[in-house]
Amino acid sequence: MPAAPDVPAHELTEDKVLRIKYADRWTIAWKCVLDDNNNVTDLLPARNGLPDGDQAPYTTYPLASFPSLLGQTGSAPLSDVAADAVRAFHARQLERAGDDIQALERRGVLRGVVVSSHRTEVVCDVESGEERPIAALTFNGQDWRGSLENLDHARRLPLTRESALQAARLPAPTADEWLSKARHALTDGRERRKALCRAFADKHVVAEVDTDDFARCHVLLRRRVDRTLISCLLRVEFSADFPARPPTLYLREYGGKKDHRLDPSLYRYSPRWDVERMSQELRDHAYGMVVATLCQPAGTLNTF
Repeated sequence: MPAAPDVPAHELTEDKVLRIKYADRWTIAWKCVLDDNNNVTDLLPARNGLPDGDQAPYTTYPLASFPSLLGQTGSAPLSDVAADAVRAFHARQLERAGDDIQALERRGVLRGVVVSSHRTEVVCDVESGEERPIAALTFNGQDWRGSLENLDHARRLPLTRESALQAARLPAPTADEWLSKARHALTDGRERRKALCRAFADKHVVAEVDTDDFARCHVLLRRRVDRTLISCLLRVEFSADFPARPPTLYLREYGGKKDHRLDPSLYRYSPRWDVERMSQELRDHAYGMVVATLCQPAGTLNTF
């Protein structure tokens, strides 16, 4: 259930504008019409320092939103009108976000709703399970934005955590769509990296793989040049936005200590490829760069 409206701080400016403050921000303003006793008899829209398109949600409240002005006298003290304004503001925000909140409640993930400052705030579970991340979502009247908490499991997996935090920064038109992106980032990125590592292992010799976050894997490459066999390690290193961006490739002579980064602009790569083609294209590119990358003018490095 939504929290009860907080008692607003309010003031009447010199030009008779009622301003309401909560969460340390002046968020709503109306031009007041006062009687001889300095009671409010009517309210007119006043600019809030917002862009023109954002004025309406904050200023176009019907007179019925202010019960204190509907009495026999048709006027009310400023404090009563300010309290009505807060209730009206909360009701408007909940009305605009109501469908999304009800959808979360039906799915059993809603933890609580609070209307404060200039937005509706929702706390909910991102997904079911023992280690459930929590989302703190805010609705500003147009879209949902949020943050993720309780990422203890993802904290052990740096790329998974980074993917989730990147997804959390993106707005979405509905709360369900925002949560879907967050769930996708928490699970899908790791599964895609894992699939590509597995594709390398199916056709090539994988010397080492990160089996926690699947952030990298090492593939053994051997290339014969004349009578010399060049052996090296190809390191495939992922970023959080894989597969939108290709992994970074490094070559190192077998037993050596220096990594040679290959230029990603020279890869043949598409995020639409399946992992089998990705692994083959990346391996073939690295194989073709072995001589140019690891061979010195005097001969080849570390052969056997």
